[in-house]
Amino acid sequence: MTVQQLFKDPRLNISAISRDVGINPSLMRQYACGDKTPSIKQIKRIQQGVENLKQFLSEVELCN
Repeated sequence: MTVQQLFKDPRLNISAISRDVGINPSLMRQYACGDKTPSIKQIKRIQQGVENLKQFLSEVELCN
């Protein structure tokens, strides 16, 4: 994967992570901006999304 491909990957944005964990993208943006505070349940869901993304990124091998 090239650096350009990495940053075009659809998993690397708030909307994609929110879809992955089942949280409304608008609500996720409010969490990201600090306008709202997520519940413990929502935090656990977001953490799972981060873990999924971490797994994906750990498997990326960049090339030219």
